[in-house]
Amino acid sequence: MTTDPKTTGAGAKAEGATEVKTTGAASKAADGAATAYGEGLITLTVRPDGVAVLTYDVPGESVNTLRATTGAALEAALTEVERRADIKAAVLVSGKRDSFIVGADIAMLRACTTASEAEALCRGAQAGFMRLAGQKKPVVAAIHGSCLGGGFELALACHGRVASDDGKTAVGLPEVQLGLLPGADGLQRVAALAGFTTALDLGLTGR
Repeated sequence: MTTDPKTTGAGAKAEGATEVKTTGAASKAADGAATAYGEGLITLTVRPDGVAVLTYDVPGESVNTLRATTGAALEAALTEVERRADIKAAVLVSGKRDSFIVGADIAMLRACTTASEAEALCRGAQAGFMRLAGQKKPVVAAIHGSCLGGGFELALACHGRVASDDGKTAVGLPEVQLGLLPGADGLQRVAALAGFTTALDLGLTGR
């Protein structure tokens, strides 16, 4: 994966995109140019060529992590992509300068005190990622910077992936080094895309 798409990199945005401030699950800009989901976690803009740009950007943080609301925000954004006849395809990008998504929010994981709470988190992410994988319109992840753990699983759920040819760009599942297993079908997708041996290596070493 060495393609350097125009949509990767620091805060890639569609032409005419506007900054959106939102307090609800979904909020439209006054001119209709952008829609934000999950308290601004995901912003959808549509380019003139019919490609929707889904920008993942955790507000107020230097890097992106998966949050408890990621799955629901993703499902809502994908519903809009599917609904709109003017959208032909979508690209998922990061709003951060030098990272894609570095994994799940550690504070969120530590807050889980019971097995049922941990299961609910995993199921929420799985639902959003499964919706992504089953989307009728193609969605491509444009990766620049660290794409790790749940971020890598999110990229794997897309229909395609392109990455910048940059030293900052890396993919992997390092959570296994913390005693955690990929919880959103990441290893299954690695096996389907790259073979069982590769999936086994990633799952055992955390590389």
